[in-house]
Amino acid sequence: MKKTIGIIAYLLFVYNVFGQTNSYILQYDKPAEVWTEALPIGNGYMGGMFFGDPYKERIQLNESTLYSGDPHRKYENFNIRADYNEIMALFDQGKYAEGQEMVQKKWLGRPQDLYQPMSDLWIDMLHTGKVSNYKRVLDISNAVHKVSYAIGKTKYEREVFASYPDHIFVIKLSSKGPDKMSGAISFSTIHEPTMEVGGSNNELCLNAQVPGFALRRTLEHVENYQDEHKYPEIYNKDRTRKPIAKQILYHDEVDGLGMYFQSRLMVDHEGGEVVYIDGKLTFTNVDEMVIKLTSATSFTAFDESPISIELPGQRVKSYLKGVLNSNYEKIKERHIADYTSLFDRVDIEINKVGKRLSLSTDERIMRYKEEVMKIS
Repeated sequence: MKKTIGIIAYLLFVYNVFGQTNSYILQYDKPAEVWTEALPIGNGYMGGMFFGDPYKERIQLNESTLYSGDPHRKYENFNIRADYNEIMALFDQGKYAEGQEMVQKKWLGRPQDLYQPMSDLWIDMLHTGKVSNYKRVLDISNAVHKVSYAIGKTKYEREVFASYPDHIFVIKLSSKGPDKMSGAISFSTIHEPTMEVGGSNNELCLNAQVPGFALRRTLEHVENYQDEHKYPEIYNKDRTRKPIAKQILYHDEVDGLGMYFQSRLMVDHEGGEVVYIDGKLTFTNVDEMVIKLTSATSFTAFDESPISIELPGQRVKSYLKGVLNSNYEKIKERHIADYTSLFDRVDIEINKVGKRLSLSTDERIMRYKEEVMKIS
């Protein structure tokens, strides 16, 4: 009975949060400190996590096709037919450990390649005061993020969304008051061995290549299971380690293999200036700034080597060319029309939320837990 009541309470809570137009809101009164507190953003092929820090904004970026490895580097040297009868006989005799050991050694290939993080966008703000009236919001009804805060007599706002029709992320930063915006925009990636950054006075570009070989297991694990023969990139035929043996191999270490990717952005601004300096776009005394950001990889098909270094750049430039003459409001209008054509197909309302709408989402969850504890 208690379990049933708890489930009902949970469902009512979910409907309270998502059950009416003005409550499709996730809102917080502080920035995300860790990845799991960040808010998601995505357009079907590119995703990100939006942290909302007033002083150092971070948007962690992924792309749906970005994997390590190469489809032509795989282990297929096994013959199930030859060992089938022996292995099944072991299972029939209840010798499951012995049968499993033979399956492990003779029937299993190597694990699939690994999905890779892509890049991070950083916006460093040269604020010189204490933040007040901070609010971070994701409006699920239109898939738009907003951050607002004040420093002194100036109010700052950020708005972020991911457009499926235009294949881009858009970040708008604005200030209202006596102070302008100054700071720097930069990219980073965990794939530092292959990273190259370039730009101009309104563009910034990151090129990199993910590992051509990535092993989720330790070398000791591979050796304990006598699986060295499955990994010719790092083991010799006599099962000894090659000099380069390690879990991650980039480019020259693995015959140039590995998928390429590019993240690129261009900036439109009002007031002040934007200049490319030492791998960053530095902005000074800007009133408003719109960042159009997109990414692409060299993936073509599941069974083709993704080693075209030119392809990501060609794709990215075509996406940005498509919005070159579109202002922020026009891109946002297309995004919302596309998103709501799907999202607005279904709506449900169970009961009114009332005063809870004014609370931050984490506070509402905490109160819900306390209420469940009282009735359980």
